[in-house]
Amino acid sequence: MNMRNLLAACLFSGLALTLSAQQSVAPPPKPANDAPANAEVLKLLRAGMSETVVLNKIRSITDKFDTSADALVTLKQAGANDAELSAVLAQGASPAAQQSAAAPADNGPSLAETMQFIRDKVNQQGSIVFVDSESDIITGENHGNQEMSFETQVVTIDQAGGLSLQQFAKLSWINQTNIWQMYFKDVGKLEVLSAADYGHNSDPRYAVQIDPPFFVIVVHLTTGKTIRQHRTMVYSGKHGKTVEDDKNDSEFILRFHDEETADRVAKAMLHAVELCGGGNKEKF
Repeated sequence: MNMRNLLAACLFSGLALTLSAQQSVAPPPKPANDAPANAEVLKLLRAGMSETVVLNKIRSITDKFDTSADALVTLKQAGANDAELSAVLAQGASPAAQQSAAAPADNGPSLAETMQFIRDKVNQQGSIVFVDSESDIITGENHGNQEMSFETQVVTIDQAGGLSLQQFAKLSWINQTNIWQMYFKDVGKLEVLSAADYGHNSDPRYAVQIDPPFFVIVVHLTTGKTIRQHRTMVYSGKHGKTVEDDKNDSEFILRFHDEETADRVAKAMLHAVELCGGGNKEKF
């Protein structure tokens, strides 16, 4: 081998050794986490501070912690125990994010606000006076026109989602007072209907006309639930008498002058039902 070939062989061998050496060297370790919050904790851990001191420091830090796997390993290697690592994870979100996560979802008005709204709207209706005309669909017989008036007042509301109501009804031959207590947890379904439709649905044999028209909320209780109604009926005429009794019903109605108010109160009542855990999930 001449001198030139020997020199080339030596150079190639040296290059191969250099490449081999470079390939066998492990990559440098990743630097320790340098987030300011983590650095504060690392300083205490490396100084051998007690768990109480470290935890108090973690809870007092307002900066965001790095909770990546590498950052947690660094803390563990510095002596962090499970309680300290858990505290770091709990503080991992920024203060704004923590506040957002802790804030309760906006589910609308509270039960107290909803109950007060229902009470106000029902009591604002006052007396609803109308003429009821009914005719037999089969025979065509007209049952004449009868003037009636109804007034319903919400007497009390309570934090358990209960309403105490009193209703005054006046017909040509009877005055009636109804008193009952209902709870929204017992409500299964609500309907908003015109008074004429409600009258026809109650007895499909009769066509009903109401003048002036008004609207009702029909409150249906869940299966097995009833509302106890105390009635005082004062009959007029020469055979006038007063009768009191108690009656259990599975539904009752509230009357409103206009459909918009009936709709708003029905939605408020549905919200109260949901807040109280009632309802059969059927929308009206």
